[in-house]
Amino acid sequence: HGRTGFLFPPRDEAAVTDAVRTLAADPALRAAYGTAARAMVEGRTWAAVGDQLIAHYGDVLAARKVVVAA
Repeated sequence: HGRTGFLFPPRDEAAVTDAVRTLAADPALRAAYGTAARAMVEGRTWAAVGDQLIAHYGDVLAARKVVVAA
């Protein structure tokens, strides 16, 4: 919120309306959000996302403790 766009609660029509009004009135803000959003996703290829997911799985497995029944 506030870096690449707006977040608001589901079904909050007033918040959506306010966000649209804010963006409609401020071309510089629209451009800034667009630039920031593009920069945030430029490296997100399917391969990169897959590699990140596999790394998360590796972290989870490395943190698991082995339980041996006695």
